[in-house]
Amino acid sequence: APHSGAAESRIFYGWWVAAAFSLIIFLATGIRFAVGPFLKPIVGDLGIDRGTFSLVIALSLFLYGAFVPLIGPLVDRWGSRVVCSLGTVVIAVSLALTSTMHSVWEFTLYYGVLAALGLAATGQVVASATLARWFVKRRGTAVSVLSVAAMAGVSLLVPIVMWCILHFGWRATFMILGAASLVVGLPMSLWVL
Repeated sequence: APHSGAAESRIFYGWWVAAAFSLIIFLATGIRFAVGPFLKPIVGDLGIDRGTFSLVIALSLFLYGAFVPLIGPLVDRWGSRVVCSLGTVVIAVSLALTSTMHSVWEFTLYYGVLAALGLAATGQVVASATLARWFVKRRGTAVSVLSVAAMAGVSLLVPIVMWCILHFGWRATFMILGAASLVVGLPMSLWVL
């Protein structure tokens, strides 16, 4: 048939889904691990010690791990589009609220709890479950792209965050990260997944 060559040359839509998840995971993982540059300015502004800061970060990482098993069934029930979209909105709101914090309890709630929930809903579990449905033959390759995106997020967002803190301050940097996650993550979730 004359149209079969054109159909075969088109990119399999699963790769677009993998690319969308790669962008989402790039940001989510980068945001999760780019907390280091915030230590000194937050400790200074809030008048807390490094141990308290570290405790909030440890709580956030623990809750991230605790939320992941709860996110899996939501993906099965609602689908990755809804879960990722909601997760992206939660991340944006939590980072915007974190930029306004003035106390440890706000830091704990906004970053320790809400950010952990949003990051779990946009993480590799959601992406891996979805890509497993799209791919059979090249499943390993598709899922490995997510790991590359995660490591790229860690290695690239940390210096970007540091630059933003030095030029705009830590509060504005949280707003920038929240806006970036919304501007990139929400369209990818709604239009591609």
